[in-house]
Amino acid sequence: MSKTIAKIDKNQCTGCGLCSEKCPKQCILMFEDEEGFRFPKIDNAKCVGCGLCMATCPASTAADVLYSKYNRSYYCGIIKDKEVLIKSSSGGVFGVLAEYIIRNGGYVCGCIYTDEMEAVHILSNHKQDIEKMYGSKYVQSRVEHCFPTILDHLNSNDMVMFTGTACQIAALRLFLGKEYSMLYCVEILCHGVPSPG
Repeated sequence: MSKTIAKIDKNQCTGCGLCSEKCPKQCILMFEDEEGFRFPKIDNAKCVGCGLCMATCPASTAADVLYSKYNRSYYCGIIKDKEVLIKSSSGGVFGVLAEYIIRNGGYVCGCIYTDEMEAVHILSNHKQDIEKMYGSKYVQSRVEHCFPTILDHLNSNDMVMFTGTACQIAALRLFLGKEYSMLYCVEILCHGVPSPG
């Protein structure tokens, strides 16, 4: 089991769930710890030790390649529309980008609160769903269930905008395994998230 995510220290894990999504034996499940943070647990009886979980874990060195080969540009802005700005947490840029993506036939993946006040990512091209994505949620969100659907849309040459924390974007890009010209990632500056608990 030395090639598995069992090696990842709990304090390094971001709870992205990529290991669970990538496991070919479906032997990794995400559980909440005593503080409410999500953490993977391996069913050792099913695990074959293939190492795919570790090879794609953003908390391992797997993500290093994502950020070493690109020159990055950074932008900031604020929307002039006061109504949209009031609904937003970070200058209203998300709304402008999301509107552009949807207007051009694409999909947006962002975080919403469910009726049970659980922070989860959804993928949608409906304006009413996009409006639920406005505003920061300030808790760890569930995101991994969106990855296969995002891949399907990208393979169909649909534009997809994904917004999330750096570790969530790294998890998505590691899940995809290659670059897609129709994928636009919007990173939320983050210094760690509190648990939903």
